[in-house]
Order: sequence, then structure tokens, then C-alpha cells
Amino acid sequence: MRAVALGDACDVITDGTHYTPTDVGSGVPFLTVKDLSDRGLDFDGCAHITESDFLDADAGRSAPRAGDVLFSKDGTVGKVYVVEEGRRFAVLSSLAILRPSEHVDSKFLGRMLATPHVLDQASKRKSGSAIRRIILSDLRKVMIPLPSLSEQRRIAAILDHADALRSKRRQLLARLDDLTQSTFVDMFGHPVTGSRCPRAAVGSIAEVRTGNSPSRAIPENFGDAIEWVKSDNLAGGFVERASEGLSARGKSVARIAPAGSVLVTCIAGSAASIGRAAVADREVAFNQQINAVLPSGDIHPYFLLTQFKVAPDLVRAKSTGGMKGMVSKSAFQAIEILLPPLGDQREFAKRMERVFALRARVEGLVRLDDELFSSLQARAFRGEL
Repeated sequence: MRAVALGDACDVITDGTHYTPTDVGSGVPFLTVKDLSDRGLDFDGCAHITESDFLDADAGRSAPRAGDVLFSKDGTVGKVYVVEEGRRFAVLSSLAILRPSEHVDSKFLGRMLATPHVLDQASKRKSGSAIRRIILSDLRKVMIPLPSLSEQRRIAAILDHADALRSKRRQLLARLDDLTQSTFVDMFGHPVTGSRCPRAAVGSIAEVRTGNSPSRAIPENFGDAIEWVKSDNLAGGFVERASEGLSARGKSVARIAPAGSVLVTCIAGSAASIGRAAVADREVAFNQQINAVLPSGDIHPYFLLTQFKVAPDLVRAKSTGGMKGMVSKSAFQAIEILLPPLGDQREFAKRMERVFALRARVEGLVRLDDELFSSLQARAFRGEL
């Protein structure tokens, strides 16, 4: 299989212009990196530009067309989307528009752009900015495999099918979360918008422990005596397996959360990540971004976890804001949560035990799906698929 420079496989276009958006809801949709996600393009919450600005952009070939591939090159780099919509819209210059030649399939190009190999090649040069950025001239030089058009379509179809399976599994996780949260609200009301349950401060009913980071200047702190959990491991219901661990020496200076603890992200790069929570089904060490609520006879861990899932604003409201969200230990301890009788909490937990167990199994399958998809991507890029 031959390899070609991206600039030879498609036109790499960007408008290079920062338009002045109009009021939301009027004019032509104007998308930025934040409006691009795995679910597609978000036209509901995007800004707009005037019709005259759009016509100027279109005259310069910098308005996306069906079949183009969008690639985020500034800030959150590496997002990819193949344009299928026939509607008119413009994009900020942080989104490069890649217009495939007649010998390149759009979906194949999108799949290749989403591989780590492309980012590795395009990100070698430092832009001199604190914001991560890919230079268009570097993007054009990225080498990608280019089989025949029929082979491109076959490879894209395989990756599309594998990705669809991942998506269905994630949809199941979302439905399980919806079931858990709706059951909670039906039984206890909503922690923020309305409930008749009594309340108590977190610190008054359980011990709160803040994590830490053993010194990396001492390599002997790291090993396999215990997992060292970070906020990325709190995406599911149970704490996910950590990729890094601590030695017995590191464990001796670390903060430990026993099984049954509820771990909550309290320091993050964005306010939206504050309040992410998971329950530990085993003893773990954890870093300073996390506060742990240790097991208590006054509150059931499944009940507390679901309360944070239903109302992450309980935690976010205590954040100091700024470029990074941060909730101090004292502020976290002061959070007032619903505290119904323990018998009612146990009844909720009993109803949810099967749901939590099923969710844990599905989470494991999602991880396997992700590993399989990454393997298929790598094989496709090497011409082995």
C-alpha cells in the first residue's frame, strides 16, 4: 500500500477569519471546536454569523460542503467529523476543512485522521503558544496510507461497524444511568430542585480524605503494591482500574480509600469535570484532585454516589471557578446532601444492586470494544486490515 502526503490526498482549507457572531438563533450557524463531538455537530447551541459574512466565506471556498472532513487544529486538537449534512454553515479557523480528491473516500480519510499516528506526525513542531496547535503546513505533510478507492471503502466500513458496536454499548450505559437516577428521584426527590428529605453536611456524617501524590523524585515510590487512582478513573459507577500504581513505600505516604469509599473529583481543568464520582469496590490510593468520602454507618455508598450523579452541581457550586475548577476539602465537607433514613437508602441500594453489577460488566465490555477499535485503527493505518 502506498503512502501519500495529506496535502496530496485532499485540499487543506481554513477560512483564517474570526467572524463577529450575531445573536444566537439568527443568521448562518458558525461552529467552533466546542460544537464538534462524537455525537455530531451541535447546531442548537452554536453562534451565528450574518448572511453577507457567510457569502464571503463561501466565495473563498472556506464554507464546509457535504463530503468534507473537519479537523480541529487549535486547542482541543484531533477532533474529526465527516460532513454529511446538506445545510449551510461556517466554521472558525480552528477547524481545518479537508476536501478529499476524487480518489479519496471521505469516511476513510476521517478514520485515518482520527488515528494517533496523524497527531503524532502533525504535532512534532512546537507552535510557541501555551495553547496546543497544529500548523496547516505540518498537517499537509502528514503521511497516510492510500489504497484503492474500493479498498478505502472496505476499510471504512469495517471501522464504521466496529465504532457502531462501541456506540450501542455506550448507549446501554446511558440507559442504565438514566434508570438509576430516575429511581433515585422517584424515591427521594432531587437534591437541588426539590426534596422533602432531611439534609446533612457531608463532613458531619462521614470522614472526608483528600488524596496526594508521592514524590516522583523518588522512583521507589511507584510500583504494584496498590493502584493510584486519578480523576480519569472516575468516569463510571465503580472506580476504573488505574494504569499507575504505588510501591509499598509509596503506599506508606499516600492517602488510601478503603472499599466502599465514594471518590469525587474536586480539582479539574474545567468546571464540567468537577463532581465526577465513582465508588471504590477495592482499596485504592488516590491523588490530590480527589476527595474521598469514607464508609460510614450513616450513609450507603450507592445512595451517596447516585446523589452526586443526579446532582453534580452540589459539588460544582462549591468550586472557586477560574481556569481550573477547585473545591477545597472544607468546602466539600460543607456540602449539604439528602439524608433519608438508612433503611430507605438500603432499599434503594437493594433495587440498584443488579443495575450496578450490570453496569460494571458493560463498562468492561466497553473497554474491550475500545481496545479492539484501537487495534483495528492501527492495523488499518499500517495497511494490514
